[in-house]
Order: sequence, then C-alpha cells, then structure tokens
Amino acid sequence: MPTFTLTGPIPGSAAAATGLQPQTIETGVQTQIATGLTAAAATVNTPQTPVFCVQPRGDHGDRTLNVTAVPTPAGGTITTLTVNLLASYDNGANWEIYATSGAMGGAGLPSAQFKNVVAGPLYTLAAATLTLGTATSVNLDGSLS
Repeated sequence: MPTFTLTGPIPGSAAAATGLQPQTIETGVQTQIATGLTAAAATVNTPQTPVFCVQPRGDHGDRTLNVTAVPTPAGGTITTLTVNLLASYDNGANWEIYATSGAMGGAGLPSAQFKNVVAGPLYTLAAATLTLGTATSVNLDGSLS
C-alpha cells in the first residue's frame, strides 16, 4: 500500500492551465504515481500522471525509479503494459521520452526500473501500451533509490 499519493493536475489537462504543481518523490517512500489507468496514452509522450521531481543524491550520483503495476481489483490481470518515463526541461511545455520500461504485464514482471534518473527535469509517466485482462484499471506505484 502506498504511503503517499501524488496529487495535482496532469499536464495538458484543463486543470493544468493554472500551473503545474510538481511534487518530490522521496527516497524509500512508496508513492502512488498513477491512479486508475484504463488505456494507453493518446501518444507516447502524452502525460497521464501528476508531475514529480527527484532530489539529487548526497554523493552526486543518479537515482533509480522503481515502478510497480498494481491491478484493480486486487488479483486482476494486466495483459500488456509498458510505461514511458517522460521528462520536461521547459517547465512542462514539452515532454520527451526519458526511458521506456520492459514488459510489465502478462508473463512479464509487474515492475520496472528506470535507472540514471537525474535531478532537475520534471517527470511524469505515460502508458505506452496497456491492455487489461481481468483488471478494470491499473495504478502505478513508485519508489526512489
């Protein structure tokens, strides 16, 4: 169960017109990043989650973002899922693919690691592919190391 759930407008939504509200994902804290995804993003770089950022490590190294797919209802299945980690270097005006996960649905692992995540850009997630099996939606939980 996540300790924290990201809130704030999703980039490109009407609510985002008042400004993005990036939140920091803290190291070691399980955070629900996406809630109730039912379909892949309209394009591979269309954000589907609130915006988040990461803090630099004390030793100046990069971070690893661990993302886990959690089907709803519990015990439901996800047939296919790949996730894009999107980054913006211009305060959310443009989004580019920073990294893409491997298969997270079906016989694949329910989680993915995005390595070499640096402090500075804004981040969001987008489902590049998503086909639900018996699940009605999927949440994406994340933690930072």
